[in-house]
Amino acid sequence: MGKVTKRDSDSLNQLVLDCSLYNFSEEDSLQYIKSRFGKPISGRTYRRYKRNLQNGNISQEWIKHFTRTGFVTTQHQVFYGAEYLLQSSMRRLYEEERPKKPRHEHFIIKLKQEIREELKLVSELSLGTPIISHMNTQNDKVINKYDKLVETIRMRNPELLREIDIYRYNSRAK
Repeated sequence: MGKVTKRDSDSLNQLVLDCSLYNFSEEDSLQYIKSRFGKPISGRTYRRYKRNLQNGNISQEWIKHFTRTGFVTTQHQVFYGAEYLLQSSMRRLYEEERPKKPRHEHFIIKLKQEIREELKLVSELSLGTPIISHMNTQNDKVINKYDKLVETIRMRNPELLREIDIYRYNSRAK
């Protein structure tokens, strides 16, 4: 198949994950991947991607991606949703306070209470950005320490790493 780009690799990971979820046989999986990916892959490549999936490598990549971008994107959407609610409530309050004959005081009081709550939520969410940034930094540090530890073990005692992998595999099988 040749050199695989990061984008193609991500697509193949997702397709192999789909095949695993649908419990396809290898032959069915190869056909499914060919139809979705646009080009065929070998059985060997499929088995390698499937092995990475079973070892948890794809899950770790997804978690890294989610902690870096997915969580921030979700926070961004929540923040703008809260901000929209605040603006909407402010417009409704403005409309209610305009001079007109039947003024609904109870509704105005309720709107002011909603606005206070929404202001509090927006301010809490705006403070979340530095916290998220700090969490991502800490997450990257932990991942780097883990990667260095695995590499050190691999260099000094590869047999220990095999034993750890066997232990993980056996514990998942249970």
